[in-house]
Amino acid sequence: MKFFDKTRFLLLVFIFLWASIGLSITRFGWESTWEFLHIPAASPIFADMRTIQGSLISIERGYNPQLRNPGDPWHRVMNYPSIWITIANLFRLDNEANFLLFEFIWIFAYLLSCFWLLRDFPHLYLVATMFSGAALLAVERGNNDLIVFILLLTAVYTAQNSIKVFAFFLSVVLKIYPVFAILIFSKRPKLFFFGALTALTYFFNIKSEMKIIQSGNTAQGNLSYGLINVFKWIATNGFSDGWKIACIGLAILLSFLLLIIFVQQTRILPIKHQEYKTELFITGGSIFTFTYLITFHSLKWF
Repeated sequence: MKFFDKTRFLLLVFIFLWASIGLSITRFGWESTWEFLHIPAASPIFADMRTIQGSLISIERGYNPQLRNPGDPWHRVMNYPSIWITIANLFRLDNEANFLLFEFIWIFAYLLSCFWLLRDFPHLYLVATMFSGAALLAVERGNNDLIVFILLLTAVYTAQNSIKVFAFFLSVVLKIYPVFAILIFSKRPKLFFFGALTALTYFFNIKSEMKIIQSGNTAQGNLSYGLINVFKWIATNGFSDGWKIACIGLAILLSFLLLIIFVQQTRILPIKHQEYKTELFITGGSIFTFTYLITFHSLKWF
């Protein structure tokens, strides 16, 4: 007789914690709940998506929201591809009720995706990442990375090649950086070629937007990541370039150690889960690695 079901226990923990957050929001309010969790709450809620909502107001006033976005509560430019303007128009996100409904649906879908992932890979570490500062901040801000997460998870889990490629391509259209996840097609040359071709075609069509989108990314400090931020911190604390090289060497060493641990753990998984875990690792790992290193071009000493 089995007295302890690890999977069921972790799923119940996941449900309990999110239910507690939801009840706290209804009882104590949005800002109080997130501040208690040490998440910097912003008002109005779902602040990241407000740049998209505000883009419709800015367009009505004759502005390009990717350059100037007075419709945003903080006057931030919309540093997303212009396809989001079409989406905002389609769902009428300038209407507050529609905006909130749109956000709650995607957050609910994101939580279902996390539940699904935890069901297949029940581990306390995975629960910890789902309640990490970055994950909670993405929910609090209503960031559209949640949609990308759902699409890429779909691309990994679906057995239909057409759906797999569509989910991948749609994630690229919405956020650009998921293009690095094309490595999940590395064992399927035809899909890899088709995915690369469609992505390159898309990038060619929005090449005029690419630099604007990049310059509009103002995240920094503890709300961002990447080598450039690490080096800025090192420079601020008076460390030399030698320490920068040492940090890179240490990061590479730790990456290899984590890779060895991953390979060893993968061998003991059921065959079905081996394939999923490998593709999930490649998807997340390739995106994180390449976006982390993408600032190399701006470092003078490289």
